[in-house]
Amino acid sequence: MKQLCCLLLGGVMTLSSLNAGASSYAELAYSRLSIDYKPFPDANGVRALAQLGIGERIEAYGSYNSAEFRPSGPELGQYALASDWADLGARIALLRGETLRLALGASSQSVELDSDRKYGHALHANLRWTPSARLQLELDLAQMDLVIDDIRASAALALHLSESLSLTTRIIDHSDWDLTFYEAGLRWNFGAALTAQ
Repeated sequence: MKQLCCLLLGGVMTLSSLNAGASSYAELAYSRLSIDYKPFPDANGVRALAQLGIGERIEAYGSYNSAEFRPSGPELGQYALASDWADLGARIALLRGETLRLALGASSQSVELDSDRKYGHALHANLRWTPSARLQLELDLAQMDLVIDDIRASAALALHLSESLSLTTRIIDHSDWDLTFYEAGLRWNFGAALTAQ
């Protein structure tokens, strides 16, 4: 899975030199994972993620997180170690404006549990708001089925330092996996990054 994510990032960078449509980027972020069940320790990791705009309405994306953690809960608690969380997905814009974009999408999810790769999927609703050339807020709500049913809510803020470089912060909360990711990273933009489109 690590090799797949590296290939994804490399592919996105290669395609970006050919034609970047909507918002396209590659990002590397520090990831702090907080476990809701406090007897279990929190964890640290690195998230690599990329997005590629295809035409005016479609975006393909993927991410990989290296954090290793002890899952909790009646079903997930039977596993001693979870790691290498990855996702690959695509979404299509239903509403496109200069400052607002609403999209629906789907993704494939996977995670390593005690050296056994588990696979699942998620359905997403995504809202991106760009109030100025310097700031972008993205909200994503997903119904996920990965080992257990889960609701995933995320909020990401990008502060554009230039047309090609942004600072990012992100919170990703999983209701039934009982964990939250807190992230800060650096993003390289190579598409129409400074608009919602």
